[in-house]
Amino acid sequence: MLEILHRGLSTSYARQPRAVLVVICESVLRQSEKLADLPSAKGEKGLPVVLSREEVGRLLESAPGFMGEALLAVI
Repeated sequence: MLEILHRGLSTSYARQPRAVLVVICESVLRQSEKLADLPSAKGEKGLPVVLSREEVGRLLESAPGFMGEALLAVI
């Protein structure tokens, strides 16, 4: 499973083999204690893109006329 992450594939793709193993261990083999050491793929949480006050001011100043400013203010 870790090889999937090292190859650059998505985290959700890497979770699928683990989900299969969980079903097999819990439902078929009835040995859920063997899942304790099974690693889980966790996605990276990125920070949201936020404009600075100066960037927002420049954006509003560049709007063409009152309607442009109003549209940008709503967004």
